[in-house]
Amino acid sequence: MSMRGQRTTVELSENDSVEIVATPDSEYHRRLDVERDGYQWTFGVDSDRDVELLRTKRNGRLAKLDVPEWMDDVLRYIGLGGGAE
Repeated sequence: MSMRGQRTTVELSENDSVEIVATPDSEYHRRLDVERDGYQWTFGVDSDRDVELLRTKRNGRLAKLDVPEWMDDVLRYIGLGGGAE
């Protein structure tokens, strides 16, 4: 699935989902912002489709957040194979 310049919703369960915004990035091939319930994880994706965690936010402010277990499923769903670092 090509995500460049798009917003999409990924359903985690019947009543739970995440929003993903993919945008071009000057340092990476693209940037992915994954948002759920006021939490945000920003990843850089290089041209080899490797994923690197760049920053995390809670309610719009920088925060140290762990990468949740469901993130691998989300990354696989959009064709990146999971394994966020």
